[in-house]
Amino acid sequence: MKKLLPENRNSTIDLIRVVAIFSVCSVHFFLNDGFYLEPVSNGPLMFLTMVVRVWASVCVSMFLLLTGYLMCKKELSTKYYVGIRKTLIVYVLASLACMIFKTFTISTTPGNPFTIKNFVLGTLSFSAAPYAWYINLYIGLFLIVPFLNLIYKGLKTQRKKQILIFTLFFVSILPTITNIFNFESLSWWSNPNFSITPNNILPTFWGTLYPITYYFTGAYFREYGMKMKTRTLALVFVGALLLFSVINYYTFQGKKFHNGTF
Repeated sequence: MKKLLPENRNSTIDLIRVVAIFSVCSVHFFLNDGFYLEPVSNGPLMFLTMVVRVWASVCVSMFLLLTGYLMCKKELSTKYYVGIRKTLIVYVLASLACMIFKTFTISTTPGNPFTIKNFVLGTLSFSAAPYAWYINLYIGLFLIVPFLNLIYKGLKTQRKKQILIFTLFFVSILPTITNIFNFESLSWWSNPNFSITPNNILPTFWGTLYPITYYFTGAYFREYGMKMKTRTLALVFVGALLLFSVINYYTFQGKKFHNGTF
């Protein structure tokens, strides 16, 4: 009997995909079950809900890490760019299905009927499908991957690659964590009042670079792996999950949860 998977198939990658897919479903569950309409209140059930919500928020990050891990060997060529066709075909078909569905089943969209013009414009603007923003992100990342790989390969030592990743982390990710706190007011800490306008402790201009940060991190894991014991990694994961859950639970106490980049 033939084997179900090739011998060189990395089942760990498939497992990560499964976890990432479940986290995507979980994030959209919170979006549609009324969680964001309810104020965060005291109680173990609300805290447990916050823990699940924080865990689910890793979905995009995991897919970007996988992209870096799997595509860090790609080189600039016509064959590489032709490879985007499968993604584009699936996206166009999904956009078509979404527009037809909205036209014939949702009464709130009579002003946006299904026409060839609306379909073409909606597909090009990534508005025909509700969650096409990720395809927008992925297409741009796909186009620059060969150049990102040239940058990564141009760094000849592990130390230089670590500096690259930590620098990108500092400018694109760390500000989204630090800037939700108000270090200028002592009273804020006894009664946190989250503001959509961040407290600019660190500059936020380069925040949109986070996909590239995760891409290079995935490439780094592909080359050097993670040299930590499973038990240590599990403790780090649980500790980080609880830490950020407590931060969210404390910050939004008595207020509605705000979905942001932090």
